[in-house]
Amino acid sequence: MLISIITPTFNRPERLAKTIASLRGQTYSYWEHIIVDDGDGQGKYLADSLGDSRIRAFQNPKKGQTPARNFAITESKGEVIALLDDDDWFDDPFHLEKIALLLNHGPALVHRYGWIVREDGDKRDWQVFNLPASAESLRKDNSILTSSMAYPKAFHEELGLFDEVIGGYFDWDWIIRVLDAGHPIKTIESPGVCYAVHGGNGSSQVHGERRTRSFQAFCKKHGLELEIKNHEVLLEEKTS
Repeated sequence: MLISIITPTFNRPERLAKTIASLRGQTYSYWEHIIVDDGDGQGKYLADSLGDSRIRAFQNPKKGQTPARNFAITESKGEVIALLDDDDWFDDPFHLEKIALLLNHGPALVHRYGWIVREDGDKRDWQVFNLPASAESLRKDNSILTSSMAYPKAFHEELGLFDEVIGGYFDWDWIIRVLDAGHPIKTIESPGVCYAVHGGNGSSQVHGERRTRSFQAFCKKHGLELEIKNHEVLLEEKTS
């Protein structure tokens, strides 16, 4: 089972290097890594310099992160798509093995618990992210980490590519589309993916005009009345 890992990147090769290293350290070796550089080419240069035939990098400047993911999916050759952002990483060397094992038992959207890693200079604060995810709860909050998701590529053949209109909410939209099509969600109930929160990523910015517009488009599409929350807010609500 060839797993295609999809990573868009934008001008942060130092973080991308750690992301790639976590993938190359997996015990499951039958994978390809498709990196789409949406920036100045530093990411593609880094990927090409590694000399790993499993890693394919493309330049797709300033077209946006969701179009970059869609481009990567069209270039992928695997039976399984796995998402991995360029500032996140796999913390468990057996992560892909566990995904393959679950998907060998039938098609599903697989996700995994993870870690929220808050970064401030050299300091890091780790907090486990292990919120439940069900068809009902996922219409209220997105409790699935993007970089923990994997599923059969056939889902895209059935449902189409990611919705580029709703920006950063492409993943939540995709989850609901998969559920509405009748496919199950399977959870690996141990943390194995690190989700970085730092000053240079959108993960730490809940508000903003573009994000608000995307969120409104997402809610309108699915007939939902919700308020904007990120994963940190969901954790705070759980522990309060």
